[in-house]
Amino acid sequence: MTIRKTGLPWQWLPVLAVLAWALFLRLDYFAPGRSLWLDEAMLGVNLQHQSLSGLVKPLLYDQAAPLGFLLLQWLLAHLLAGSDDLLRVLPLLAGLALLPMVFALARQDGGSPFAWLALALVALAPEQVRYSSELKQYSLDALVAAYLMWCFGEALKQPTDPRARRRLALSGALAVWFSHPSVFVLAGLGGSVLLLHWRDVRDPAFLRFWAGVAAAWILSFAVLYLLHLRHVAANPSLTDFWRRSFAPLPPWSHWGWYRASLSGVLNHLFSFHAGVLPSVLVLLGTASLWWRRRPLALAMVLTLVATLVASSLSRYPFHGRFLLFMAPAAALALAEGVERCRQWLRAWHAGLAGVVYLGLAGLLLFHAVDIDRQHLQDHPVMEEIKPLMKEVAERRRPGDQIYVYYGAVPAFSFYAARYGFGPDEFVEGRFHRWEPALYLSEIDGALGAGRTWLVFSHNCNHCRPRVRINEQRFILDHADRRGTLLEQLDGAGTTAYLYDLGPPRPDAGPAAGR
Repeated sequence: MTIRKTGLPWQWLPVLAVLAWALFLRLDYFAPGRSLWLDEAMLGVNLQHQSLSGLVKPLLYDQAAPLGFLLLQWLLAHLLAGSDDLLRVLPLLAGLALLPMVFALARQDGGSPFAWLALALVALAPEQVRYSSELKQYSLDALVAAYLMWCFGEALKQPTDPRARRRLALSGALAVWFSHPSVFVLAGLGGSVLLLHWRDVRDPAFLRFWAGVAAAWILSFAVLYLLHLRHVAANPSLTDFWRRSFAPLPPWSHWGWYRASLSGVLNHLFSFHAGVLPSVLVLLGTASLWWRRRPLALAMVLTLVATLVASSLSRYPFHGRFLLFMAPAAALALAEGVERCRQWLRAWHAGLAGVVYLGLAGLLLFHAVDIDRQHLQDHPVMEEIKPLMKEVAERRRPGDQIYVYYGAVPAFSFYAARYGFGPDEFVEGRFHRWEPALYLSEIDGALGAGRTWLVFSHNCNHCRPRVRINEQRFILDHADRRGTLLEQLDGAGTTAYLYDLGPPRPDAGPAAGR
């Protein structure tokens, strides 16, 4: 009764509860002071050392990120002297803004009762929580996708409103600068209009509206491609690294890949462990949206098709975090499917309909909530290198040598100046995964005798089928043969060893091959 007197409908309680919990999860994961781990540090080093004009060229460590995202982060890093915490603020803001955007998208057709579930699926998804607090662009990808779909819906609702047209045209033109997969979303939106309204192409008003919108999108993308994306597309290292994540072409050459990948998308987006049920609900929800919001439903399907086409052309990995931009559309379809089940059962028995609805919602959210709970309880960290570097800086003596394993190089380089390590005061290890003996030649060639620190992070421990060794152990075995271990410093996901090394032994080569 009190709630009704204050004018707050009871239906808003689950929405407010989800928003409050999602905010708490993201701020807790943000955890100021957390070290950048490898993936973040590789991007961070580029922001730290590249000039503003250098961002349009190929980045160090074969990194790729939207140019607009890079420019904003570069400004934070240089004009505001951005720390690692400040560099995570933009992904955090994008992750927080995504929540009301998904809710608005779900309610766009007039206050659908399933909107809270679409919101909850995105808000509690562990991957969305994680990437809302990491120096990567994926939370921005999801926000841009949701906003473009919302602008599309508004333009269809108000076809004669020039403001809706300008908003859609400007949003799409800007989106490609801040999100790579926004191109697929725009392709889906444009394709939906073309397929559903092809008879209206002869209408001058219709043609002016959508031709102007499409022209703005295409022109913006063309400029971006010539300025920046062509360098990304021409990078053979990226293509080789993600080759297992590209869709087979032609599709019938490997149907198993498509079956496994498409079912795995939902599991990754929302951490499902519910068998085929989510896939059935997505199909049911998409069919239901086809009858209620046909342009949006078709745009969602065409976005998936465009992504698969780009993947089959080796232009976009159909894998994991690259697909987080699909979360708003997938959550919309899932929530619609659950709501459709409730509507069907309500005609038979209202109580049963409510029980089934809550049961399906609970089943979809259970594992995500459990993972979020475990994170709050354990607070796991990836690679906490800052405390380790501080200890090494305090314990090292003049003349100490420092060798940094290649997996630790980006993070060590990012924080080197903070802890007093000059660029010539440590040796950057190189990647020799396919020929491990080269690690030992590298160490023997770069390091002399005496006190030597070996710093490890992101160790390759049987991380590829062709590699059968633990690289850290392999290097340490060589150090044991050359000298004596004096000290070991351990941190979360990172370790430093202090050795008193003797001169390289003549038999180092044969020993390394063991």
